[in-house]
Amino acid sequence: MQLENATKQNILSLGYCITPRVLCKIYNKIGGGGGDEYLGQAEVSISGVLSNCGQASHEWVNVVAGKGVAGTVSVQMQFKRR
Repeated sequence: MQLENATKQNILSLGYCITPRVLCKIYNKIGGGGGDEYLGQAEVSISGVLSNCGQASHEWVNVVAGKGVAGTVSVQMQFKRR
């Protein structure tokens, strides 16, 4: 209730909520010294990483081919605190 009153009285101004995110780029290792092939990328919020430490995050990532999408791949990410 206090927050609502403060915003109505122009004491407090709320802007857009900005959630920092971790960008994970996904590559496929090509055998025979062929290097790595970029598949796509997934984003996870930093608050989600810190609050769910040790738990896996499941994302469907678009696989890119040239400038188009060739399909999707399921990616599971898990983070550990150090």
